[in-house]
Amino acid sequence: MKPFQVILLAGCTMLASCGKTNTGDVAGKGGNSQVTLTIQHHASQKNIYYAKVFVKYNATDLPANGVYDDSVLCTHVFPADTSLTAIFTSLKNGNYVFFADGKDSLFKEKVKGLLPYALASQKNDTTTLYVDEYGPL
Repeated sequence: MKPFQVILLAGCTMLASCGKTNTGDVAGKGGNSQVTLTIQHHASQKNIYYAKVFVKYNATDLPANGVYDDSVLCTHVFPADTSLTAIFTSLKNGNYVFFADGKDSLFKEKVKGLLPYALASQKNDTTTLYVDEYGPL
């Protein structure tokens, strides 16, 4: 075999093997899972009267560009004796980052929080997204 043919054969083999090799889960819509997030500041869930929860698919940290894939607005229906929840449905397995931005009526503070979340099996799950203050209302 001539050197040119060897180089050509090696190049073709490398190009043919450059397909997608990641067989891991790709987070996003289209699955059968539901994640319910309860927003909590300190020991109380009832003081949060407004929150918007954002989600970024296939991520383990906040997006650098500030662009999220979906969001849910959470508000209380009076009487406000229940906790705020954000429900994301039809999720596939994969990595998600949930980010909440809201208001606490007791402390008169804006609050925010981050929750990296890995969904490994198609199920319904409920978890807490803890928030902390970052400025006055």
